[in-house]
Amino acid sequence: SVKSIGRDAIFIFDLKTNAEQKLEFDMDAIYSVAWSPDGERLAFQGIKGDQSDIYVYELKSRDLVNITDDIYSDHDPQWERDNRTIYFVSDRRDNPVGTANRRNMLIWNYDYHSSDIYSIGIDGRDLTRITNTPTIIEKSPTPGVGGNLLYISDRSGINNIYLRDSSGATRVLTNSISGIDQLAIASDDSKLLFNAWNDDGYDIFLLRLPFTLKYET
Repeated sequence: SVKSIGRDAIFIFDLKTNAEQKLEFDMDAIYSVAWSPDGERLAFQGIKGDQSDIYVYELKSRDLVNITDDIYSDHDPQWERDNRTIYFVSDRRDNPVGTANRRNMLIWNYDYHSSDIYSIGIDGRDLTRITNTPTIIEKSPTPGVGGNLLYISDRSGINNIYLRDSSGATRVLTNSISGIDQLAIASDDSKLLFNAWNDDGYDIFLLRLPFTLKYET
């Protein structure tokens, strides 16, 4: 997404033909645009007024749906391989989608410092809380095949990469002393890209076969 005449817009570029398509929505800001694996939909964080929600845009029909329409802060959407499920980060704790808005909740009475990972269907149903760590910040959920999930957590005080396997067990994969951000995984799970502070700036690093790693403490 980029700024366009005072508001954010999504640009799609065809690298083969150099054609471009501009998608404009009635949003104050757009972040974290993610393609569905089948290429038919986009998910993104949209901010409108004082709400930050997860939106799904159907490229063929041009239908736009807000799937987390409430006052809680939802961001970092990433697609599951089934094209029907989205992982995201939220401060909603155990509150279902749509249970709070400005009319029935005073946000200044709500402890919004908690940040956990959730999954939800593209129809806005089947909300599931994946992590439950009120004092730890988690972000950048990155699903792999077989129910594995990579994400970034500051559990040690510094952002590092963690793996939650299909059994629900969690282990740390990295031991960065400068912090890690922005995960991106190959479609076959063979490579993981991330950025981290290195010397005087951020660099991009490649980690091979991330789901097979075992960091020894």
